[in-house]
Amino acid sequence: MLFRSGRPVAVKQLLAPTQNPAGIARFIEEIRTVGQLEHPNIVPIHDVGVDEQGQIFFVMKHIDGETLEDVINKLRAGDPAYLERYTIDARIEIFLGLLRALQCAHAKGVVHRDIKPANVMIGKFGEVVLMDWGVAKILSESGQGPRSPFSTQQGEIIGTPAYMSPEQASGNVAAIDHRSDLYGATVLFHELLACEHYLSHCKNLPQLMTAIMAESFRYLRLVFIHHPSHPVPPAELLHFIAKGLGKDPSERFQSADEMINELQRIRDGRCRVSCPATLAKRML
Repeated sequence: MLFRSGRPVAVKQLLAPTQNPAGIARFIEEIRTVGQLEHPNIVPIHDVGVDEQGQIFFVMKHIDGETLEDVINKLRAGDPAYLERYTIDARIEIFLGLLRALQCAHAKGVVHRDIKPANVMIGKFGEVVLMDWGVAKILSESGQGPRSPFSTQQGEIIGTPAYMSPEQASGNVAAIDHRSDLYGATVLFHELLACEHYLSHCKNLPQLMTAIMAESFRYLRLVFIHHPSHPVPPAELLHFIAKGLGKDPSERFQSADEMINELQRIRDGRCRVSCPATLAKRML
């Protein structure tokens, strides 16, 4: 679709005409949420309106590119052009873009709750944009509990199962905060590096949900594609991922800022060196 200025835009509206108050309220909440998140790594809203059928819609910037899910699929298939373009450093830079989007959102009390490769766009100029805030949770000013009157009820499971944190998978809505996003982001980062989900051995949804809540990350699960051009990430990133996948939120990185700083130390060669056998660490 072309906007009034003549530039292409993306339009989002409810899939079908509805008078459901809860559905309309959630849609309005998404508009409100994205509208307050002005950041280069978050898709901006250009306009809001009502069509001839009385349905609410909003107009967003059109990102000319592909999803991170598409990128991972091509890396998994061993596409030479993608393997050449997406070096380990390039993949870290993509992840840093996602973390910066979360840094902005979390600072405003917004938890995305559906971090996954399909919700991250890679633009043709390399820009990284976090999309789809439809199930976002807005925290109260204290950081505990939802601020929205249309909040998710305890026991509801919101998000995409494969990228859920343990507290999301268990339906513990009250425990979901910014650290749940950081868990999902770490799952995504593992998949971006390894071209394989960290729980790819699970055969069905019940097994997957149980593993999310009870199965600890194992270093040997980071299995890399056997392709002559596929880079092997440094061991420091394994320990980074292991911390990000802590089952208890208190065991994880506590903020996007902390994750960004740690990744920058890894890239600069100033990170902690850990032995996967003894777990001994030292600072460079």
